[in-house]
Amino acid sequence: DTSGLSLIFTLIAVLSSVFMFAVMGYAGVKPYIGELKFPNEKPHESRWYLWIGPALLGLLSIVLGVFPSLVQLDVLISKAVSSQIGSTFAIHLSLWHGFNLALILSIITIALGLLLYLNRNLLLKIMNSIKPINILLPSKWYDWIFNSTLSFAEIQTRIIQNGHLRIYLATIIGMFVVLGGFSFIYYNDPQSVVYALEISYQRFLDHINLFDIIIGLIILTSSAFVLRAEGRLTAIAGLGVSGAMIALLFIINGAPDLAMTQLAIETLTVILFVFVLYKLPRFGRHSTNAERTFDFILALSGGILMSLIIIYVSSYDMISPELREYFAQTSFLQGKGKNIVNVILVDFRGLDTMGEITVLSIAAIGVFSLLRLKNNGGNN
Repeated sequence: DTSGLSLIFTLIAVLSSVFMFAVMGYAGVKPYIGELKFPNEKPHESRWYLWIGPALLGLLSIVLGVFPSLVQLDVLISKAVSSQIGSTFAIHLSLWHGFNLALILSIITIALGLLLYLNRNLLLKIMNSIKPINILLPSKWYDWIFNSTLSFAEIQTRIIQNGHLRIYLATIIGMFVVLGGFSFIYYNDPQSVVYALEISYQRFLDHINLFDIIIGLIILTSSAFVLRAEGRLTAIAGLGVSGAMIALLFIINGAPDLAMTQLAIETLTVILFVFVLYKLPRFGRHSTNAERTFDFILALSGGILMSLIIIYVSSYDMISPELREYFAQTSFLQGKGKNIVNVILVDFRGLDTMGEITVLSIAAIGVFSLLRLKNNGGNN
């Protein structure tokens, strides 16, 4: 088809190939022929192991071009093309297909490219005599795009990477609400979401007991206490109470290993907070009522979205029964451990756990090094 856009794209492809042929001659042939520009230098040929690789590739391309059936190149290329266009497409490889359009365009490309290569000086004089409008120069467009990218990066850095933790958290939560909320609404049927809420509510009624209600009320009370606290020590105490109650929930629901981890983290967090407590400035309001309202709406949106996602996911049984039975039957026999969770972490996914332990060890070494720093001549 030589009409319409096909003809235009064919002409563009031919012109591009002509210039590429000329550039190949300027960069790949011209530097190695002609008079030596630096007579004081004594160039020498490279060792054989530097050119043996390109020579083998060139020889292999010639052999496969003459005998493509050796590795069934036509089949491989046909499969690749068919996967791209979505339908079966057969290709026949051969060095000679007769005088066709592709051969004629190749001859024209080589002839024009060779003509440009041989008349490089004349082409340079013509180009230097022309004074194009700056807006038409590709180099000007490249400089404009490059400088605009730098300016945009500078503006973005000033807005996002401004050193305020509040902006960092607002950006992370805001993107989660926008992208996560859009994906949750777009990819889920409203009826399935309602069904998940009904299932979760029924499970809540079936498993709720008095201890859960009391612990939940204590967590809510301590969280509100933290938000309204006027002193840091009081806020830290409220956080400790919330963490301890969460650990108690883990124990009630049969997860003592998680409870131990939660208690260890809460204890360590309280100790670290107490250490830095007296180094921090006094409490003060550094945001306006509008900013605090925006933070409240953003935090509430993030919490609601995360709750919906957890409810939706937990309403379906995502774990295969066969997988549960396999770990229950083989954890003690192969891992020699009675705690299935620990056996899975240490034995069945040992490399992953080793990576996590390595990261924690490196972090611990870094914290230990920071704690050992001492002032030396006014420098930390």
